[in-house]
Amino acid sequence: MSTVGISGHFANYCLFDVESHEEMHECVSGLPMFGFISTQVEALSRHPNAIGR
Repeated sequence: MSTVGISGHFANYCLFDVESHEEMHECVSGLPMFGFISTQVEALSRHPNAIGR
């Protein structure tokens, strides 16, 4: 995981290198403040079998 703070914003952006959405869920839900934060997950690449490539 790589975390970056953005100057002038009360936010952090994280990059996770995971093999599956299950692993991503484990990583994010395991964060200490998970119950108190809002999260947004965006894939950086499209799945090769996605409809409408």
